[in-house]
Formats: sequence, C-alpha cells, structure tokens
Amino acid sequence: MKKLIVYTNIQDLKLQQELLKQSDGISSTLMMFEDFYKKMVLFQDFKKIEPIERVFLLHKVCSELKNFKALNISLKIRDFYTQSRDIFQLFHDLSYNFISFDSFYKLKVYDGFENEMRILEDIFKGYVDLLTKNNLIDVSIFHFDFEINDYFIDNYDEFEFHIDKNLNQFELFLINSIKKEKKLFTKSIKNINNNVNSYQVKEKLEQVALAFELIDEMTKTIEVDKIAIILPDEKLKQLFLTYDRGKNITTQIYFSSNIYFKLINKLLAYIDAPNAKEDNLFKKFDIEVNNFLLKEKIDIDDFFTILGDIPLKTVSIKELMRSSLEGYLLLIQEWLFVWLEMIKNIKVEDENGGKIKLLAVNEAIYHEIEGVIIVDFNEGVVPSTLARDRFLNSDLRKQLGLPTSIDMQNEEKKSYIKLINHAKAVALIHSISSSGIASNFLYELGVKNSISKEVDYNFFYNISLLTPLIKPQKIEFNAFEFEWSSTMLKNYLECKQKFYYKYILKIAQRADSTANDGQILHKVLENLFKDRSFYDDEQLLRDNLKTLIAQEVDDSTVSNIYKKRLWERKLEHLVSKQIKHFSDGWRVVAREKRVYGEIGGLKFKGSIDRIDQTPTHSLVIDYKSGSIKKVNSIKKFENLSDFQMNIYKELTKKTLSNVEFAYIEILDSGDLIKVDRMDEKEEYLMEHIANLKATKTLNLEKRADIHNCNYCEYQLLCQRGAYLR
Repeated sequence: MKKLIVYTNIQDLKLQQELLKQSDGISSTLMMFEDFYKKMVLFQDFKKIEPIERVFLLHKVCSELKNFKALNISLKIRDFYTQSRDIFQLFHDLSYNFISFDSFYKLKVYDGFENEMRILEDIFKGYVDLLTKNNLIDVSIFHFDFEINDYFIDNYDEFEFHIDKNLNQFELFLINSIKKEKKLFTKSIKNINNNVNSYQVKEKLEQVALAFELIDEMTKTIEVDKIAIILPDEKLKQLFLTYDRGKNITTQIYFSSNIYFKLINKLLAYIDAPNAKEDNLFKKFDIEVNNFLLKEKIDIDDFFTILGDIPLKTVSIKELMRSSLEGYLLLIQEWLFVWLEMIKNIKVEDENGGKIKLLAVNEAIYHEIEGVIIVDFNEGVVPSTLARDRFLNSDLRKQLGLPTSIDMQNEEKKSYIKLINHAKAVALIHSISSSGIASNFLYELGVKNSISKEVDYNFFYNISLLTPLIKPQKIEFNAFEFEWSSTMLKNYLECKQKFYYKYILKIAQRADSTANDGQILHKVLENLFKDRSFYDDEQLLRDNLKTLIAQEVDDSTVSNIYKKRLWERKLEHLVSKQIKHFSDGWRVVAREKRVYGEIGGLKFKGSIDRIDQTPTHSLVIDYKSGSIKKVNSIKKFENLSDFQMNIYKELTKKTLSNVEFAYIEILDSGDLIKVDRMDEKEEYLMEHIANLKATKTLNLEKRADIHNCNYCEYQLLCQRGAYLR
C-alpha cells in the first residue's frame, strides 16, 4: 500500500516525518499542498507569462477601453504598475472560485457598482483573449484548459489531506477529482502552550533592547539557532540589525538595501525634480545625469544602453526584461521605475553569519523554532489591518463565498498560534507609545496580564566610535542672565542637554541657504497685509497670494512648480475663511510684532505673526503650516512644554484689551482655532518660571525618551537619532 499524505503546514509535515522514522507501517510519501497542486495539473502547451509582462498586457487592454477612467485607476505606467494588483487579485479570486461576473449583476450594492463590474468583465475578456492570441498562460488567473494528471494519482493507493487554511474552489476540485480512497482532515487549532509571557514597554524602540535581553535568557535552555525574533512590522528590521553589535542575527536581505539600488532610486527622484546640489553625488559614481534627462520615449535596449553597467546579481533580470518587454516604448523614468521594482526583491546573502533568526510570521513556518520572541504585539499590528479591497467589500465577499478580512485575519492568527504551540518559550512584546495598546489577540491566547519592563538605555550606547562633546555633569545656572522666548523655554523643559548646546555653548545649527516651507509661507502672509488691513474680495485675495508665492518660489525646478500649484490649491480654504473673518469686522493692525517684557521677574521676548482688532476686541494670531488638531487636545499640563500663547498674553496685557489667542492652519483647512484653558496653562507657566529662578545648577543628562532626538540638530553630539550606534 502506497499512501500520499498532503499538508498545508510544513511544521506538521516535519513532525510526521519524525514519527514515520520510528514506525514500520504503510509506505507513505509526505508532500506540501503546493507541490501536490503542481503535480496534479497538466497545462496545455502554452508558455507561462512572466509577471512583468502581464502588467504591460493588462495595460494595453485597459488603454483601449473608452470607459476605463470610470474605475479611477491611472494609466500612467508608474501608477498602473501598483494599482493593477487590485485588478489581478479580483480576477484571481473570482476565476479560481468559479464565480462569474453575472453573479454580480443580481446584487444591489451601490450606484455605479454594476457599471464597474461590466468594465472589469470587459478587461478580463480582453486580457484572456490577448493571452490566447499570444499562446500565453497566466497561472494566477483560471482561464486555461488543463488535464488531471492520472499518472500521478495512479502512483498511490490512498490519499490523506491535512488542511488548516482556506482552499479555493479549484483546489477543492482537485481533491475531489481523486476517485480513490481519501481522507480529509481539517485541523482545529487550540492554544495549549502555557509557557507564554507578555511584556509591555513604553517606547517602540525599547522593544529591541528587551528582545536582546530575553534572548540572553532563552540561550540558557534553548540552542541559539532555534531562537527567532518575529517581526509583524518590517520597519523594525533595520533597528534590530543596527543594534546587533555581536552580529548574532541572520535574516533575509533584499537588494533594495544595496547601494546600487539606492543610487538608482536617487537618480529617479532627480529626474522627477532635478537638483543641482546632487550633481556631485552622481559624478562620484560616474553617472552622467544629462543622459537620463530625455523627453522622448525609448525602447528597452536603448534604456539598458543608457543605464550602463549593472550588478552581476541583476543580469538575469535584465535579460528577462529584454525578452518580455521588447517593442514597448516608455519614458526613461518609467523604465527606471520598472527596473527598480524588478530588482528590489532579489535575495542577497546575509553577511552577518549569525544564528538568531529575524523573520516575518509567514517565513517562520519553514523553520524549527523553540524560542519565539514576537515584537509589536499591538492592536492593529497583530493581526495586521488589511488594506481595503478596491472592488469588493466584506459584505460582498461574504455573499459570494469569498474569504472576508476577518477570515484572512483568522488565518494569520492560526499562523501565530502554530508558531507559539511548537515553541518551548514564547515572549510577546508590545509598546504603549503613541496611544498603543496590546493586541486583543493576547486574550484569545489566554494571556491575561502583561509584565511592565523598564529597559536599560545603556544598551543603546555601550559601544560607540563617537565621543560626546560633554559628559554628564552639573554646571552653574542663572536664569536671570537670559532673555527668554517661548522656543527657549520649550527647549529647556524638554531637554537640558539641547538647551546647553544651543543657548550656553551657542553652537549654531548648520545654516541652510534656502528657506523652509513654513518660513516662505510666513513671509507670504506677512506681505499679504503689507499695504492693506483686510480683504473683502475673494478673487483679489487669491490673486495676491498667487503673486506673492511666485515672488518667493521660482520655476527653476519641477519640485518648485509642483509646490506652487499645491499651495495654491491648499490655500483655497484659507481664502474663503479669511474673507468671512474680515466680514465680521476684524482688521489687521500689526504683522511680525516684536514684544518685550518681564514675566515673574524674568526677561522675555516674542514675535507675534499677526494682531487683528475690532473696535472692542483684539486677537493674537500665530500661523501654523502643519496640523493644529492637537492645540487644545493635551490632557496633562504637567507634560506641556509649549507656552507660546501664554507668554504672548503676558507680554501684551498692558497694550491689548479683551484679547483672545488663536492659531491659523494655513494649508488645508484654513481654520482659525482659538486657544482654550489659558488660565490653567498660565499656572504651570508661572510654576516653571519660579523653578527657573530657584535653579542654581543644571544637571546635564541625556533624556530617557529619545522620540524627539530624531529631529534634533544636536543628535550627533549626543549620539542619538541617526547617530545611534
């Protein structure tokens, strides 16, 4: 008796292999379901289309459809390359589940839905016709004739299937086509591993330090090469590699991390928005950028001639593109985009040579793992929040018998449970920064409580090639020697080290020859009211804004042209809301007003963007080019460090009466948001000033919370942010 046992989970297959070694029973062959699938299906004698070519064939079909625009999918190749995945996914789901487009027309869903489906049906028919005409098969879509491999079936007397995932209708058809004795087992997974600990840290970065600490513990009872860190979010991968000073980690590295890839990606950005400052970078790598600034479309051979030498690992991709895309004409930046998309996922050998695995959960099932550390075990991350289906919502998928987002999340949960159940020790880590909470999945795993951990921040700095400018020390301090501003006070409250560098040592940050966007917009708005105190004509206000922006931002780069158009659109709300503001009687009486005075015995100064008045009231305004949604949202004033408006209040109380304070969101909304709870904030301001006056020495220590260090101009001196070692 010959028996074939088919699994959808490789760990179950490996376990069965061990059991078979110890038995002398029936001769059995073990096989993964994907291998069973390949052996069962015999295709007609057509060539399988390459993934890159299918995108261009689909693009050709869509380009010829007059009503394609109704799908709101761009035909620009760089956009279409990504958005076409939604179309292919729909075709896959429908065709392999034997669902015809006619099924949709009976459903009452939303206006325009039937029209969308008819367009997609035309695309499907056109794409399949084009495949047939070119003697091609796209195996991701069920459109082909095939035969069941009876010879393969005849090799076995009995079949056994162990299924623990959703199968599509075609896969079920293959199983049912076997007329011999067969057994089908669907595995119900229950969490039986009680050796699971959950840990909670404050900051996302702290998970890295804790993970390495837990690895040290695990190595006492588990072999190093059987320990793995599981990454639900790939963004943490680089952090783990950065702090893996002992080179103990091994992981899958992709070509997107290669210097060549980054350079070509930089070149693509340069073509989109030329910047003379970057010319030297390309000269250093012998890249003649002028060769890439072509306006006309070129073929694939001309593209590779211009591209020049390429890394050895990408040669096969080059040949594949040349054979698949012969005859297509694209702009050079479109060819570069396709080239980068094709090479970014080439697997590169991991040079670290470590033994601790760094894996995604879908990679973990192929490894024997006894010690599991899963980071980012936060709600919304585990299980992952799936991207919205462009064409089919969950209700539609349910009606059609397709897996819903909940079904797919449950599949992901199964992967985690299988991983956990095969392990001897499991640690789940989540952070509570940015309002993060532990995943509700914890409760399904039977984990009721999490252990709060304080990590040792020395982990991040115990090896460094840099020497900080100063070492932790105490220095003499006298608050009366300074003329304070809101920014200066904010720096003092947030980081004494930064305050020391900036205001005591007076280390200036690197000067930038160009103004940033916020500075430009502030200047535009200052000049907008240079010769007038209000506007009552919306078009005049709009035209003056446009003229002033043109004076500050020239058309020397594509980026500048785009910026001007973007600002003109985003300032529309500001125009209408300012007209309404002035119709209520407000008039501009001051711009960039310098104010000076004493607050609680300390000297203060400030620069107010704008002061408006009516005959009876005053309004102090500060422009914000970013979002101001959080202006009034702070709950704990003891953590507040920005007292800008309270300082303005104190410095203007002798000159302004009936005064209110507000921010204007320049871009997007144009809203004027008044600052509330000023009196409560004032109490904390006065408390800080009292503490300042009483402080005689500054304790210079690096702050424990390093969230803001990424944006600090002194991070090199502190070995923080991008300079962490």
